[in-house]
Amino acid sequence: MGLWDSLFGKKVTIQGQDENGNPFEKQVSEKQFKEWERDGLISKQEVVEVHVLDPKGSYTAHWKIGDDIPADVVEKFKNPATNKLYALTVYEAGNPKTSVLPHAKWLEAKAAMGE
Repeated sequence: MGLWDSLFGKKVTIQGQDENGNPFEKQVSEKQFKEWERDGLISKQEVVEVHVLDPKGSYTAHWKIGDDIPADVVEKFKNPATNKLYALTVYEAGNPKTSVLPHAKWLEAKAAMGE
C-alpha cells in the first residue's frame, strides 16, 4: 500500500474489539482493508445497533446478524428511519430475558420505566 492511497484513497470505517474486549472504531483506507481481508487478518460481519431497556441499566449494543440475532428478525423489527433495533430485558426468577420490540412499543416501555 502506498503513501498516496493511505492519505488520499477512499476510507472505510472498521469497528471491532481490542485484545481486552474494548470496542474501537478506526478509519483505514479501502485498499488496506482489502489487503487485510485477503490475508485473513480481518473479515466483514454485519451488525445491528440495539438500544436495550434494562431495569438494571439501559445500554446500547451491537449484535452480529446471523450469530446474535437472525436476519429475518432484524428485517422485521428494525426501525426504517434509523436501521436500529429496540429491545427490552425483563428478569424472571433473576434470569434476564431480552426481547426485540417494535420502536413504538419500546418508547411506551421507556416512558413506563421513567427513562
